[in-house]
Formats: sequence, C-alpha cells, structure tokens
Amino acid sequence: TAGTYKVDPMQGGGEGYQEAGYLMNHFSDYSVNQMRSYINSHVVVWNPALNSGNGSWAQYNATTGGYTTAVSNNGVQFPTTRDAQVISILASMSGGKPGLNMVYPPIGPYTAGLIRLFDPAVAADRTAAQSIYAPTSGCDYCMRVVQGGVTKTYMLAASALTSPSLTDGASLETEAINLPAADGAVTRIELLSTPNVEDVGLPANPTVFYTWGPLMPATATFDLPPEANGSSAVTMTAELGEVQYGYTGGTVEYMFTETSGNPGGTSSAWQTARSYTDTGLQPGTTYTYTVSMRAGTLSSTTSAPLSATTMPVSFANSITVEDTQQFAVASGNGYKTVTGLGTFDAATADKLVVVVGMEHSNNDPCSIYGVRYNGVQMIEAVHQTGGNADGAVGIYYLDNPGPVGTGITVSGYNPNGGLGVAYALSGTAPGFGAFNSRRGNATTSVPITTSAANSIVVAALQNSGNNNSAGTPTANAPLTQTVGASWGSQWGSLASGYQQVATISSITPAFTTSTGGSYSLNVAAVEFLAETTPASTWTQTAGGAQSWTTAANWIANVVPTTVAGDTVDFSTVDIAVNTTLTLGADRAGGLWKFGDTTGTETWTVNAGNTLTLAGTTPSIDVAQNTATLNCVVAGTAGLAKTGAGILALGAANTYTGGTMLSNGTLALAHASALGTGTVTLGGANNPYLNNTSGSLITTSNNFVWAGNFRQGGNLTIDGNVSLTASGTVEQYSTLTINGVISGAFSITKNGTGGLMLNGLNTYTGGTTARQGTVTINTIKNYGVASSLGMPASGSIVIAANNSTTLAYTGTGDSTNRPIQVGGVATGAITATVANNGTGALIFTAPAFNTPVAMTGGAARTLVLGGSFGTSVTPNEVQGVIADNTLNGAAAGANVVSLTKGGTGTWKISGANTYSGTTTISGGGGALILGASNVLPDTTAVLLGSSTLDVDTRTDTVGTLDVTAATAAIRLGTGGAIAFADSSAVDWAGGTLTITGNFVSGSSLKFGNSATALTATQLGKISSAGFTSFSLNSSGYLIANSTAPTYTNWSTTNGTAGAFTADHDNDGVANGIEYFLGGNSNTTGQTPLPGVTNTSGTLTITWTKSATYPGTYGTNFWIESTDTLTGTWTTETVGGNVTQNGNAFTYTFPAGTRRFVRLKVDG
Repeated sequence: TAGTYKVDPMQGGGEGYQEAGYLMNHFSDYSVNQMRSYINSHVVVWNPALNSGNGSWAQYNATTGGYTTAVSNNGVQFPTTRDAQVISILASMSGGKPGLNMVYPPIGPYTAGLIRLFDPAVAADRTAAQSIYAPTSGCDYCMRVVQGGVTKTYMLAASALTSPSLTDGASLETEAINLPAADGAVTRIELLSTPNVEDVGLPANPTVFYTWGPLMPATATFDLPPEANGSSAVTMTAELGEVQYGYTGGTVEYMFTETSGNPGGTSSAWQTARSYTDTGLQPGTTYTYTVSMRAGTLSSTTSAPLSATTMPVSFANSITVEDTQQFAVASGNGYKTVTGLGTFDAATADKLVVVVGMEHSNNDPCSIYGVRYNGVQMIEAVHQTGGNADGAVGIYYLDNPGPVGTGITVSGYNPNGGLGVAYALSGTAPGFGAFNSRRGNATTSVPITTSAANSIVVAALQNSGNNNSAGTPTANAPLTQTVGASWGSQWGSLASGYQQVATISSITPAFTTSTGGSYSLNVAAVEFLAETTPASTWTQTAGGAQSWTTAANWIANVVPTTVAGDTVDFSTVDIAVNTTLTLGADRAGGLWKFGDTTGTETWTVNAGNTLTLAGTTPSIDVAQNTATLNCVVAGTAGLAKTGAGILALGAANTYTGGTMLSNGTLALAHASALGTGTVTLGGANNPYLNNTSGSLITTSNNFVWAGNFRQGGNLTIDGNVSLTASGTVEQYSTLTINGVISGAFSITKNGTGGLMLNGLNTYTGGTTARQGTVTINTIKNYGVASSLGMPASGSIVIAANNSTTLAYTGTGDSTNRPIQVGGVATGAITATVANNGTGALIFTAPAFNTPVAMTGGAARTLVLGGSFGTSVTPNEVQGVIADNTLNGAAAGANVVSLTKGGTGTWKISGANTYSGTTTISGGGGALILGASNVLPDTTAVLLGSSTLDVDTRTDTVGTLDVTAATAAIRLGTGGAIAFADSSAVDWAGGTLTITGNFVSGSSLKFGNSATALTATQLGKISSAGFTSFSLNSSGYLIANSTAPTYTNWSTTNGTAGAFTADHDNDGVANGIEYFLGGNSNTTGQTPLPGVTNTSGTLTITWTKSATYPGTYGTNFWIESTDTLTGTWTTETVGGNVTQNGNAFTYTFPAGTRRFVRLKVDG
C-alpha cells in the first residue's frame, strides 16, 4: 500500500536487524502462519483415494482437513512430513535496499511440516527448482546452514528485487525453510548472493550478505573470579567471548554488575576490556558480581553470581559518621526538647552521641542532669562542670538508637540556654573507650590516649564567657568541627568536633577561643571504639584440604591462638569446593561459625585433635550447608547449636553441660556424639535431631522438649524428658522414651515414624497422634501416671489425614480416658487402637470416643485391633461409640465406622450410636456383644475372617455381608440377632459358619420374608449337626435337616444297646461314645481326655463330634463338685467353661479340690 513501509513484524522498524520492541509478541503468530500457509499452498502429495480409486496428486484442503484437492503439475511433487519437530529459519531479502538482507535467529524446535529443500550443488535439484518455483528474475539467494556440525546449502525462491522504495510492496521478500530438528542444533546461518543459481549453480565463493552465529560461551563466566584487592577494591576478569563464523555485527563487550547493594559497590558500563576493578568499597564487606557479554544484537546468558570480601584495614573496622546536627538547648529546669534537629536521623546508626554545653543564669555552678533520646535515658560518658563558676559540658551516648521519634530532651540545673550537637555513628562497638576532661580559665585542650585502633574521638569545649562575652570558639585540626557558636548575647559558647584515630595513639584535641577570663573553660573528650573483626576469621576461599596452621588462611595472615570466649569464624567466605580442616593442635573458642556465603560447599574438621567449647555459653553456628566435626568436642559449658545449617558430630565427644538445638539440624554420626548433660530441643524453627550413624543410638541424657522439633534415625532415650512447652515431634524413624516425661504441656506426634512411650509419665497435657504409631505399655485413669501421662481431663486424639495407630504392649490395663477420632477438619482417617500386649485393655469411659464438632474433613473409621484378646479375657469398650458432629462440614463427614481388626478379641458393651459400617475381620478373634442392642440398628455388618460373638445377647442391625471363608457367628444360650434383608449383598468369596447354641427358627433372622437371603447365600451357611438352611416366611433361619440321631448312629455303627449301655465294656457309655463321634471301630477301650497342667493352671477339654446335634446346657453339659458324695453343679459357658468351636474346656479353680464330669442326655 502506498505510503506504508513494509517491515517484517519481527522488527521494530528500520533497515537491518532491529530490536523487536513491542511487536515481538506478534512474531510467533505471524511467521508460523506465513510458513504454514506457504507449505499448505505448495505441497502436493499422492492421494490414492482420489480419481475413483486410481489416485491423483492433491493439495491440502482446509475444509476437509486433508490432501483432497486434485491438481495436475506434470508429475512433480514436494515430499513432505506433517507434524514433525522442525527448526525454522527466516530471511529477508531486498536488492534495492541491501541493508534489509538479513537472517533471523532460528525458531524451534516446534511441531510443523517439512517441505522439500533444493541443494544448488545437485543438478537435479536445480532443474526441479527451476521448473517449480524459480521467479522470472531467477533464484538469486541461498542459505548456508551449519546444523549438527554439518554444512548444508539450500536455494531460496527469491530474486534480487530492484525497487529501492520501502513503500513498494515488491521491495522486500521473506522466505523460510524448515529443517528437521533431529539433525541437531543450528550453529551458523549465512545469507548468500547466488544470482540465477538454478541455471549457473553455486558460485565458488559467493558473497555473504549476512551471518548469524551465537556468541560463545552461551553463558558468560569469569576467567578470574572476583577477588579482593586490598580493603577497598575487588578485581575480576571475564572469560574471553568469541563470535563464531565471522559475524560482523559488533565487537564483544562485557558488563560487570554488582548485586549485593552493599555500600560503595558499583557496576561497569558495557566495555571491551575483560577486566574490571570496583573501587571505593567498604573494608571487610562482601560484594557480589555477575558478568554479561554481548556482540551487536547477540547476547549471552548472565553468569552465576560470585562474591568476594574486601580485607579489613585492621582487626578493627572503620567508624562512619553518618550524620551530624547542631541544636539549641532551652532555658529552665526540667527536661526541655531541643530545637533545630531538622532532618537529623539515627535510623541506620548503631550509636548516637550527643554533646551538650550550657551555663547557669546567675553565674553559679551548673550541671547537666541528663539527656534522653525518644524518652530513653542516654548514658553519660563524661561530664565536666566549671566548679563554682557557671557552665558545663557533657558527652552522652546510646547504642542502637533507632530513628528519631520524640527527639532529644535535655535537663540541667537552672540553665541559661545552651547548645549541643548530635552524631549518628555506624560501625561502632557497644559502649565507649578512653575519656578525659579538664577545666580552667586557660584550658583549651584535653589529652587522651586511645585504647584501640580505628576509633573515633569526640571532643568539645564549653565557654561560659566573661561579662557575657563568650565569643565563638573553634575546633582545631585534625578535629573535624561540627559546631562553633554561642548563644544568648554571647552568654556561653560551644565548639565540638571529631577525629578518626587509625592506631592506638596519644592525642590532644584542641580548640581556639576568642575570650576566656574569669569564667571557666570546660573541655572533654571521649573515645568510641570500632566494631572489631576477630583475629580468628578465616579468609581462604580455595577449599579442599586446609590447615589451621597456615597463616595465609586467616584475616591478618597470622595464625590465631584462640582462648575461651573467642569467636572462630569460618562463615564469611565463599569456599570454592568442600573444605577439610586439620586443626594441627587442640583448639578452644566460645563461638564457632561455619558456612559458605554462596553455593552448597561443606566443612569437615578432621579427627586427631580436640575442639574445646570454652566460654560462658559456647555455641556452634552453621549458617548453611553442613559442617562435620570428626574431632572430639570437649568443654564444660555445653554446646548450643544455632544457624539453619547442619552440624554433624562424628566423634565420641566429651563435652559436658548439655546440648541445645533451636535451629537447623544436629546430626549424630556417632553413638556417643551428644556428650553428657541435658539435651534441649524445639522452638519456632522446628530443629531436626537426626541419627545418621546407621545404627540405633541409646542415650542416658535427660531431655527438655521446648516446642516443635523433628527427629530422624532410630533413637532410644533412657533419661527423663521435661516438657517446657507444648509441641509437635515429627518423626521419620523410631523414637523410644524409657524415662519419665513430665510437665504441664501436651505432645503431638507427627511423621511416619514410631513413638514408643515406656515410662510412667506424669505430664498433664494431652496427647495427639497425627501419623504413624504411638506405642504404649500402660494406660491408666485420669490423674494416674501412665505412658500417656496423667491429665485430669481430655481425650486421646488420633487425628490426621493418615492411618494412625495407638498400640498397647502392656500386661493389661483399664482406663476412663476416651478417644477422639479425627480432628475438626481432618480428612478420611483410620484411627486404630491395637492391643499387642499380654493382658486385656478395658475402656470404661461412658463415651468411648468424644465427638468432635467438624468444620470440614471427611468420615472416619475406628479400628479395634491387635493380637491379644480371647473369649475368656477379651478387650472391652464399655462406653458409647458415636458419630462426630457437624459444625460446617459437609453432610456425612461426621460418620464414624467401626472395624474389629487383628487376631485379638474385643467386646463392645455400650449402646452405640455410630452410623457407619461394622466390619469384623483381622484373621481371627471375635467381636463380642457385651450387652443386648449394642450394635446400631442400621449399621451394615461386614463379616470377614473373624467371629461375631452374639453370646447370650440379642440385637438388631442392618445388612450382613460375608466376605471370608472363615467368617463365623457364635450364639450363646438365648443369643439371637436380626439382620436386615441381605439378599442384595453378594457374599462374594465368603462362607458363614454358625457355632454355639443355634436354635432353628429363633436365633438368626434376616429381614421379614423367606427371600431375605438368596439360595446362594443360604448354601454358604453351615453349622455342626445341620445340612441345609432356609428362611421361613418371617425371615428366621430354619435348619431343614439334622445330623443322625442316636438310633441312626447306633444302627450305622453296630453298637447295639441303650444310650446308657456300654456295648464294648470299656467303662464308657454308648451315649458318651456317640457324643465323641465313635464308630464301629470303638470296640475296646475308648480314649478319654485327661487333665492338662499349663504353668499351674489345670484344664480338661471334651470335643464333641461334628455330627452330634446337641447343644450345651440342653443336651450336654459339664458338672463339678467338691466331693463325690456331694451335689453336682452345672458349669456355664463363660464361667469355668470356655467354648472353642466343638471343644469345651473346663478350667479348675485355683487352690481348691474339684471333681468334674461330662454329662450327655439321651
């Protein structure tokens, strides 16, 4: 279009390659669509489905989405691959404006199509290109590409258009080629001048219009990393940058950028020099730099940052005077606010120094009572009065003052006004050093001997004047004057200044006065010390094997000899690689600091010498990464581990005084790493105590749990544990506590590891298990010491989005403490109470699980499990098992289900109200109904590899699902249970065995009809003495046929005679042999059971035949008596008689003589 410049959307405008500007975001859509349209309009492929199945060449049809538009092109086609990974290269060409000849950087890989390419060195390709797409003026351009290390040349269908006007649509052509991405990266592109290449072929040395090549290296790096050059400069050198393949777009340039922001740090501009020195830096300060490279339009990725720390001028750092301000002091008694502070501030200062001069209004003695900053009393360093003459001068200071708030107030004895000056200093040590003051009519100086290097001396002179003519004093060099003025009608005057003192020196700050006379001149000076860097500061950055005894490794090239309380600092450098340090001798220090300012490099202190923690509160600080001490750590004041890094103790340490871990990780790489004394864990930083030795560590140390902490590796604590805060212990292995845990706080257990509490603990807070297993060996009533402490109230909480177990291993306990199943918002959990001990576990609380008001979360399952529990000594839950309540959570989230798991037996005796399912499984044991109506009326019962022991109770429940081949229901005398219609439940994989005192037509009921069980389900029911079952019209289970009667048995086995007769004269009646399952082979003596002695307990067991149909208490029973002539008493199941299937065992009471017999009724 006339008046419109034709410019490729990749560019921002102008000739040649331009920075993209805001148009770059259009490039992808534009160029990809251009290439796609070009390919789709030029590609011709063979489609065998066209031309009535005879096939035809075809172009892409956007409507049909395939190559369906038949064409005739003299049989020439462009082989293509669609949906391939490609790299696209675009070139702009103009004969009239050669400056527009250029190549763009490669695009991709991305998914597109591959079009046929033509190599000008191949005659057949030149002929094909000429006949297919050669323009009228010929193909005048080629593109030479280096891809995957292979050089390839391709013809472009472009002519050298001659229009010089960019308003002419024919002034510029853009062509593209797609290369297979699988051939490798494109590392060089050249746009070649090849006039009529389709006719004459490729010139031997074609003119190169434009070359693209990456700048190497792709990521800029340092040849020489930043290195301190004294105390105020850092020097660095970049790796040499190269432009490949003769790129002519520009010279390689470098830019160094300082990123720490520390005072004095500067960045370079783009420069051709590879080296850069940053000057004017602060001594002893870390500066961080990156380097970048560019060459014309090409640029590298910026390097990773590297740091260097300037050397301190000496061991004492420099003091900076950040701000000074003169102010006026008001007349009158009491604290008066000074005026004239202006914009003065001490927000970034570490010390505020205030000088005050005043005089008395009546030429009487004058004193300064005090100076306050933001209402805080400043500390008086020196105060000089004029005695009987009026006037006084004072110098006051305050460490870490903070920003100006209410300002400075001054109080004096009836002052007649005054002046002052405030100094904001940084880089100071707390307190002050030397001081001195003088007075006298001719006293204009004060000598002082400084106590340290690099200190600053603040001095002042106050003149009370002579007949109200104080004049204006001045501070003499080398003092830097900050005030020299008078107040009133020259009633008094003040001069003040400061002097930096590089070395310990005797100096005499002096002033010049214009008057003096009969009134006193008061002069004072105070030294303020510089913050110091310890002599024992490590500066070697090389890493690797290093020695303490190498002077060049330390800050002043002097090997330090440290003593108690000293700081030994290995944390201020960026070590290049992991460092192993040999102490060379036993070493002592109060604070040991390890770290690496950049990167992940570590420290290791070799074995062979002793590192002694010496000082009031010695500590080891690991700022980051890991410091491993394989040497023995000694000392008598304990070890405090600080810092976020890892401290690994790898020796049998001898230090005493305890261990404190409040941050980071303390790794125990040796069984005796902890030394002796109390170990204190926990806090806001959630520290980590980790046994990395590879074996169980058992320690007798006492512990203090002071909040949250993490624990890894198997650890046993034989000492006691004191709780000083409630906290969470997150475990990844097994932590065993054999001592007593005490304190008025709670414990929360998290993590997949196990927590074993074996002591009679006295802590009075609650216990929450959120993950893993908490193992206990005692559990008592409220207020009684046990593994779970002795709280006066509250529940044992099992709550998290995980399966969590409270495992009991004791000899039997009873407790009135309830369980809370889940938290207020936790998801679906399985809360397990497992008895793996040797005695019964009895829960007596009226409400076994305390309902929680749920604001969120999901339904939960309570599991009663473990390996212990028998029909004689079952575990028992006497209270009610109930649902949680809703307090914002979705409907159904409050549901609690019950599962009997494990091989042990549990009894439930409460009037339970939970609305979830009841699952009875675990591979053995039973769930005993301890009272009638203990199962909720609607609970669906899932009976697996275990027994539902109805005992003598009655109950009504929901449906029954039988899920295992060993599922059983046991019925005691009078026991009965009614299930809902269960015909819709498939009982897949299960069979049901009924044991005990089954009464046909009354013991078991299903729904209210004969169809409440399917025929398949009825076929899966069995019971001794019965062969098949059905339901009557009311849903009761009916035994359709029974086992043989005595008559049948007698006939079958040829044992003629009455029930009470003895056919084989062996002393055993026929009825007894019938009961025992005798047959025709019983002629002769019949073996009878004998008394068994098990650890002093006497028992005898009779096992009835599976074909004997009678029930205990009706057809047979066991009787006992004290004497053979006495009355025989019938024993009941559940008393001295226990039933296990068809076996009936009588246990003799201890300490008494007893006769026992089996009686079978005919």
